[in-house]
This record gives sequence, structure tokens and C-alpha cells, in this order.
Amino acid sequence: KKLLSLALAVLMLVSCGCASVPTEQTEEDAYIADIQDNADLINLAASEHKEVRVTPSDKAYVRAGKWASMNWREINQKEGLDTNNEEVLVLKKTSADYLREILLEFDLTEISKLAFKKVFFIPSFTQTDSAAHTVTIYRLDPDSWDGETVTYNTRPAFKEVIVKNTPVSGMMAVDLTDAVVDAIAMGETKISIGIAGDVTT
Repeated sequence: KKLLSLALAVLMLVSCGCASVPTEQTEEDAYIADIQDNADLINLAASEHKEVRVTPSDKAYVRAGKWASMNWREINQKEGLDTNNEEVLVLKKTSADYLREILLEFDLTEISKLAFKKVFFIPSFTQTDSAAHTVTIYRLDPDSWDGETVTYNTRPAFKEVIVKNTPVSGMMAVDLTDAVVDAIAMGETKISIGIAGDVTT
């Protein structure tokens, strides 16, 4: 599975002056939570909200087996996946040399200043070999890895589950609001996540 470019999208009510996420769910909140694709997200943002996008401040994937001591950039180079500066991030769930997991980090500095309603994780592009493929997203400790040096052998521990069994085909918008709110409440300036496949592919 190839995830080339990924972003967090923050929806903020233009007229809202509040500094925190409301606790009561309105019809609008329920509608936003049901957003299933990027097109809906863009239409909603254009009509009612300001959308702010944050691209990863760090990224990598790790690969097991004989590649376990190599960084993802080295692997891409050896596999011929770094053409056109695409910086392909590969995700697979299987055994030995084919197992891959993705690591992403996002800076929360600007997001924490916003009176935001929702935060979504949105792949800008995915290429999948199975429409039914799902992933689980885990929280990682901030500063526990560096995209330039991390390998499968040195990868950080995948901690509590943020979202489980979420499809990755197309442009699915995954709600990360609670995880971002928790990170900001703990005084974190970034959020770090790990993505692992649920089914063998």
C-alpha cells in the first residue's frame, strides 16, 4: 500500500470564538463525523468552515526481515521506489521481509491556537491492492523516533489504539479529534502515530 503524501485537516467554525471543543454533540457535529471522503470534506469546508491542513513534520516506514536494520529511504533506493522524489511510504501486513508499518508525526503548534471542531487524518493519495484493506492507528511517544534514522529494529513502541479497523482505500477521512485534544491537553506540541495493517495482503 503506498501513501505518498498525508495531511491532517482541521475544521474550524469561522464565527466560533471558543477555545475548546464543545462537549455536546449537535446535528452539525454528527454530520461532520460521518464524512467519508475528501470530496465531502472539501465541500463542507468551503460552505461552512475554514480548513487548515498540516503536512507531516516527520515520516517513515519500517520493514521487517532482512531489511530490519535499514532506514526507509535506503529501502526505497534499493527497491527503486524513490523515482521522481515521490518518497513512497509502504504499508503491508504479512510475514518476514514483507511486513511494513508507517510512522507519522504532526506539529500541533498552529492547530492548538485554533478554535477547532474536528481534526481528520486524510491521505492525499493512496494506491491499494485490496479495497477491503483496513488499518489500526496507534499513538507513539513524541520524539521517540527520527524519520532519517529509524529502522524496524529501532522503531518506537506502538502504544494505545487511536482508531481501529479503518479502511484506507480512496481518500478516507479518519477522525483524530480526541487524540489531538488529549495531546494538546497534556502540553504536547506534536502528535506521533503508527499505522499497521489489520489483514494480510
